[in-house]
Amino acid sequence: MHDERHCERERHELVEVIERLFHVIDRLLSLGTVPANLAVILKGKLNMAQNATKFTVTELDSAENIVPINRPINVSSDNPAVATVDQSQQTANPDGSVSFPVTSVAGATGVANIVATDPAALGPDGLPLAGGDVDNVGPVQGAVAKVVGVLS
Repeated sequence: MHDERHCERERHELVEVIERLFHVIDRLLSLGTVPANLAVILKGKLNMAQNATKFTVTELDSAENIVPINRPINVSSDNPAVATVDQSQQTANPDGSVSFPVTSVAGATGVANIVATDPAALGPDGLPLAGGDVDNVGPVQGAVAKVVGVLS
């Protein structure tokens, strides 16, 4: 009788250990999956059709579907002597992206990297999502003109 109770207790303990292992495995598996509506990519793009006066930020999920942005995004220019971004003028677009006005400094020439970050959305590396574009400003026949290149 003693052996039966001992065996029963060992079986019970073994079942508990297996249940805990299944729980741990489920948690580990859930870490490797990304919910379909979670942004994992951020793209920032200057609008060349508007002479690069608008910077649009789009967030995408793992299937590259747009995830609507409904919170403030941080946007900056690394060279405000060439181009500035008005972060206070975030405008929501119908597709879920947001846009910001970009202003070239009159008479300036040079390159400004326009970068957006979303501190509330973390990428696979655990860092806030970020993306940007390059604004090349230079004089052409006495006027300010822009040439835009995409950051890779």
